[in-house]
Amino acid sequence: FLERSHVSILNDNLLIVGFSQGAAVAVASLRLLEEEHPEVSIKRCYAGSGPYDVCATYDDAVRRNRLGMAVVVPLLVMGTSEAYDLHLRPEDFFTPYLLERYKPIVYDKRYGLVRLAFTMPSRKLSKYMTNEGMDKLQPETARMYEGFKRSSIVCVTETDTIYPDWTPRAPITLFHSTNDDIVCFDCALHMSAFLGTRGANFVTHFGRYGGHLASLLRYMHFLEEEL
Repeated sequence: FLERSHVSILNDNLLIVGFSQGAAVAVASLRLLEEEHPEVSIKRCYAGSGPYDVCATYDDAVRRNRLGMAVVVPLLVMGTSEAYDLHLRPEDFFTPYLLERYKPIVYDKRYGLVRLAFTMPSRKLSKYMTNEGMDKLQPETARMYEGFKRSSIVCVTETDTIYPDWTPRAPITLFHSTNDDIVCFDCALHMSAFLGTRGANFVTHFGRYGGHLASLLRYMHFLEEEL
């Protein structure tokens, strides 16, 4: 990508930085570079409030019957279905209320998440997902959950990961608010545990920094001080 963009790396001060979904991408990008392009030297990876564990995100929403951002539900279910050719049927997961609305939410790319969020104002998961869709013992939901595992950097337990043979060489900084209202703190705990079992060089900055958007401001201030 850098070559195609005519960008050259002039020194070893390359940083990978991401927040929210971008934090999971940052960690995945670090792995890709370290495994396939070892000639690229990464100084540090900063990952803030990332959903490294999609399963934990789902489990937290089911346990609390609450969502940080409801629009994520149809995107996550149908995105997982299409990514892994699971051919999941929306009617097995979505209530009639959501079935009337999910197609433009999933397939219309004109609007971002914040704009789409206004089409699903309630944060109650049961308003959008069926009882079967909230039960991992149901066969179709179990298939969906397996897709969630495949989309996670770490998942379900601290030692279960799709990256079992990777030990990061570059240092990693994990940042997460313990009271994040969109990306559950369990994601950060599982990521931290994974890095610990791999013997990685990492530090954590966990604290009560407010909700997801409020913690973004704290994260930007943190980066400003770090860099």
